[in-house]
Amino acid sequence: MLYCEDCRIYNNLKLPPSYPYVDIFKATCELCHKMKDCYDIPAIYAKHRYNWTTEEKILDTMLQKEYRGKAEEMIIPITKGKHAGAVNHEYTDMLLGVLVQVEGQIDWFATYEMRRKLRDAIVKKQKGG
Repeated sequence: MLYCEDCRIYNNLKLPPSYPYVDIFKATCELCHKMKDCYDIPAIYAKHRYNWTTEEKILDTMLQKEYRGKAEEMIIPITKGKHAGAVNHEYTDMLLGVLVQVEGQIDWFATYEMRRKLRDAIVKKQKGG
């Protein structure tokens, strides 16, 4: 779901779980249909948990499993030298230690988003950018 900050406030939507480390895109807001800077997260995570239906709770369980798999498979490669492309175990271990907890439970969507941002920053730094 793409939504802008104005619509988030007006519709009482949540900030993305990985805020402030979240990507913001110039896109058309799905609520006001204006071109603005928008958050892009699954629609279920824009709603407050106390408003979730039984189906949304089941969907959350399924999404959390998917994002857990993606987050646990993430690696950081070596980008330079004769070992380029191999796993950089030091950075990968550090990356896998990053967990985001919401209300005492690991939020795998937020963890995946946080790890993705961290991985991209580390790879960019390794490449000299």
